Amino acid sequence: METEQRVVNRSWLFSRLLWVLTAVAVVLLVFCLIKENLPGHVARSWPWRLRLLDTGSALTAVLGTGGAALARAQYAQTVRPSLSSVGGVYDHAPAGGLVWAFQLVNGSQDVAVIKNVAYWIVFSPVAIAAGSANPGRWLSQEETVAAIETRQLAKGEHFDFRHLGRGAFISADRLTGIGWLSERAMQEVQDLFVEVRVLDRAGDTHERVMPLMKNVDRPLRHPSPPFLI
Repeated sequence: METEQRVVNRSWLFSRLLWVLTAVAVVLLVFCLIKENLPGHVARSWPWRLRLLDTGSALTAVLGTGGAALARAQYAQTVRPSLSSVGGVYDHAPAGGLVWAFQLVNGSQDVAVIKNVAYWIVFSPVAIAAGSANPGRWLSQEETVAAIETRQLAKGEHFDFRHLGRGAFISADRLTGIGWLSERAMQEVQDLFVEVRVLDRAGDTHERVMPLMKNVDRPLRHPSPPFLI
């Protein structure tokens, strides 16, 4: 499964429109340069007799729109979110015992606004042998909870997921909790992935798929050191 962060959509108004205007300005500049070097009788024929911009104005338009497009691209790189996930062992399950908890991390200098969160769940061979079937598709938070509950696991007792709805934000200065699985739930769930789609301040949409069960030791042995979680 592809886990590299990627841009899935760029703002038309703040990105593509600037490059369209730059392309138009370049075309006008080329038109003016060619027209200036044509013989007089040719320059008076169609379409060279059109009066659009002089060469100086066309060059100014190219520099202005091109500079704005490059400045916007640099700004977009500055506010680009850097999404990742971390997991750790905690000793705070309501029913007692250890849990594997996972959080979102935004390594950039700016917040990212959530547009969509989806989960991909893979049940363990034990659960499959007992009659469970892998959904084989991305699930919403509610569907993920329902799928896990079919294994006679109770939300809030054996597992939990925080609701990360549209409009919530991932801060750049703290972890954002996703959820946790108890040791009992981890016997039923083999792998769990989260797909997060966010909007940055420049209007671009980014997406990343992250494995939530990576580097987990089964069974859980002891809580992770504080500096790791």
